[in-house]
Amino acid sequence: MTVLIEGTTFPLDKKNANDWGVPTSEADNALSSLKSAVVRICSRAFAHICDIVEDPSSEIGRVADAWKEGNTIVARASITDSIAERKISEGTWETPGLCMPLEMTMGVAG
Repeated sequence: MTVLIEGTTFPLDKKNANDWGVPTSEADNALSSLKSAVVRICSRAFAHICDIVEDPSSEIGRVADAWKEGNTIVARASITDSIAERKISEGTWETPGLCMPLEMTMGVAG
């Protein structure tokens, strides 16, 4: 069983609370980066430290595809870690809690 998650990764031309954002002119670069990205799950105590240090033990999957949809970048990721698959399928982890894509909906491919 493979768990697929899909949803809005980030809006274009909109800055977040850290004053970071991706302009539409950089959408192709963002898509290229996303298509080779891994999905990580970080601890609550240090929300993005596993991303910063690129911790391989926190990797739970890979981005399978990404595309521009209106003014947003959307991604689909394949969760390959069996424990992560189980926790997502059982509802222990709601997909908005994953580090990478936000506002996710979940599907199960088998």
